[in-house]
Amino acid sequence: MGGTVDRAFTVCRVRVPSSLQQSNNIKMATKSIRNVKLTDSLTISECKDGYWLYDYTRGMNLSMRAKTETDAFVEAITYYQKMAKRTGEELKKLHKAVDVFIESVSDEDDDN
Repeated sequence: MGGTVDRAFTVCRVRVPSSLQQSNNIKMATKSIRNVKLTDSLTISECKDGYWLYDYTRGMNLSMRAKTETDAFVEAITYYQKMAKRTGEELKKLHKAVDVFIESVSDEDDDN
């Protein structure tokens, strides 16, 4: 794994819609106990309320308040599996739409 991150500058991050930020029930961030830079774009933080896995590439938490580091990684993998499935389904729909369009253009050319 990567090296330790300076915890003085790192907090456990959570993105909350601005409409919800006014609520007193929402905690925007908590101080971290320990931070580990896993890669240039991934950091896992141990906080009082659990483990937080942050992806700088996406600019979002992949896991929040997980009970263990392993739980945080499983949540992140599950998130990316769902995203990959959804992206694959959308790509299939796009390919089908392109094929239909190409066939309609080809049919028009054959008629002329």
